Amino acid sequence: MEVWHQIHHREKHQNRAKRKRFYRIKSRIAELKRLDKRQHLIDTIHEKCGFYDQQLENRIMKAGTINETWRDSHVADLSSRINYLEDLLMNYFPTLHDIFDGGEESLIHRMRLPWRSKKNNTLGQ
Repeated sequence: MEVWHQIHHREKHQNRAKRKRFYRIKSRIAELKRLDKRQHLIDTIHEKCGFYDQQLENRIMKAGTINETWRDSHVADLSSRINYLEDLLMNYFPTLHDIFDGGEESLIHRMRLPWRSKKNNTLGQ
């Protein structure tokens, strides 16, 4: 008998109290993982941006779902890259105020600035 079949066979032969206990343990583990991801997001925002807002922290913790988007950009020349990123942040990247104006859905955007390429570890590519 395979390991998974043994585990499921044992679960089938447990009484109701034990099944409920294991269900509560699994649910608690899932909840703690969800809270850990949210706390990691808050810590990352504090660390990377130096930004602290209690309202933002409360919205992250109370949100039903959090969708993270990654925006990567690649420019060959470092000086044009800085101008490009400045234009991107000033004109196209939403501010926290714009994100939360809707009130119905909260999206947390994080932007990763890849100064070094992971493929060949070169600057600005």
